[in-house]
Amino acid sequence: MTSQDEIKNFPLAQILVEYIDVRETDASTYRILKPKTIALMKTALEFVKADIANITVEGWTLEHSENLFAKAKKELSAPLAACVENLVSGAFYWLELPEMLERPPEVRVKNPTLSELQYKQVWKMLEKSKYNRRDSLSATLALEFLMATGLRKSEVMKLEWSSIDLEAGVLELTNARTKVFTRELTSLQRKILREAKDLRKNEEDLHVFPMSGGRGHGLSLGNILATRMEEARLEGTLASIRIAFYSFVRDQEELELSEINSLSAEHVSKLLFVDKA
Repeated sequence: MTSQDEIKNFPLAQILVEYIDVRETDASTYRILKPKTIALMKTALEFVKADIANITVEGWTLEHSENLFAKAKKELSAPLAACVENLVSGAFYWLELPEMLERPPEVRVKNPTLSELQYKQVWKMLEKSKYNRRDSLSATLALEFLMATGLRKSEVMKLEWSSIDLEAGVLELTNARTKVFTRELTSLQRKILREAKDLRKNEEDLHVFPMSGGRGHGLSLGNILATRMEEARLEGTLASIRIAFYSFVRDQEELELSEINSLSAEHVSKLLFVDKA
């Protein structure tokens, strides 16, 4: 089996060709793409060949990506330019090397107990967690959340991996761009309702917002959120609290999904750490 260290020495052009082949033929790895999409990817490959010539996977930098994507947007149609970006980014995700495409976010939330260096150290830890390794937005929000809670730097650096994963996973809900979000939301909503019944809660006390996604009352914080948040921390699981968190935000603010995406870290921390009485 080829190691990641060995893969980093491969020509990027070779990796892109192999990635296209996987998307065209290997149903065990990804959903096979339609012939029209594959043809578009091959056209995108022809466009990038000159820019990736003689560059290895490890030699490809964030600056290379930004320059290539800017060039594609300038010279190609919108669909083809998007395909160029998806081709390169998709290949790195396929290699499980998404960090090579991303840079730590600018320090936007200042906390006197954390230096900029420690901020970046925590960010790197978050990037490695399985819940957000492919989602720089949720990693950024998770880190801002940790800082907004007022943790001392020593406390932040001592956090267990599972604790970091938990906070990052909860805040992953703020990423409205996740394609599976709606499907996952419906599934988890049903799950939390079943759990609520197991906790001997009356259905009429839950005030569930409509399955259709329209506005309405979220699950009661007193009935569900406090209990499931605490149990989830003990169990190390996320599924049972994601819908409770989302519902609670909707209940408090009646926010649209796009508005939830822009919640400040301070606001989120207040939502999650209110009095549970």
